[in-house]
Amino acid sequence: FGLKDLNFSIDPGEKVAIVGENGAGKTTIVKLLLGLYDVSAGQILFNDKPMNKYNLNVLRNTIGVAFQDTNIYALTLDENLQLYGENDEEATDLIEEKFGIKKILEKNNATSSDVMTREFDEKGIMVSGGEAQRIAVARLAMKKFKLIILDEPSSALDPIAEYELNKLLVDSIKDTTTIMIAHRLSSVRNMDKILVMENGALKEMGTHDELMRLGGLYYEMFTKQAENYKL
Repeated sequence: FGLKDLNFSIDPGEKVAIVGENGAGKTTIVKLLLGLYDVSAGQILFNDKPMNKYNLNVLRNTIGVAFQDTNIYALTLDENLQLYGENDEEATDLIEEKFGIKKILEKNNATSSDVMTREFDEKGIMVSGGEAQRIAVARLAMKKFKLIILDEPSSALDPIAEYELNKLLVDSIKDTTTIMIAHRLSSVRNMDKILVMENGALKEMGTHDELMRLGGLYYEMFTKQAENYKL
């Protein structure tokens, strides 16, 4: 899928959402930022330096990512949380409490040192899709990143729980530049900037209030979804 004449910038610490219908080009942008695709024209700059001038492995190590389809590994819950980096016991315990991981443990009568999945342990902790997404989001709070990318990481939750989880993460990483891909527009209304994609092109850009006043594509999408929101 091709992107057309895409041009935007993100300031350090800014919280930016990318929205649009399926096939609009949202995930393509994420893959370009992670170096999974090469651009055929133009360039991607990180801190005014072309992406191809960086060591890609070093660059990726500064980026935290949570995707819609997350991986839970046959490791302990603590090890699953600490894939990006270790924290001391007190900090890890606080993150588990804030992101609802403690409730997952209580439900399974387990501890954070118990193994997840039943791939190698028939008593392993099993989680739902929404619970797996909570773990993936909590991982991002375990390390300080330069950039965090969220590609619908809480879509398996109901709209209210998704809004609350995303807000909790954004509040936990206040100074970190963040890009959020979302279908549910209730999750992005408080972002600093919203990019509205359609057929690979950037159609609109602004804050929630600015785009609602514009009365264009974003207004149409938000109005259609609004009956599902309770904020």
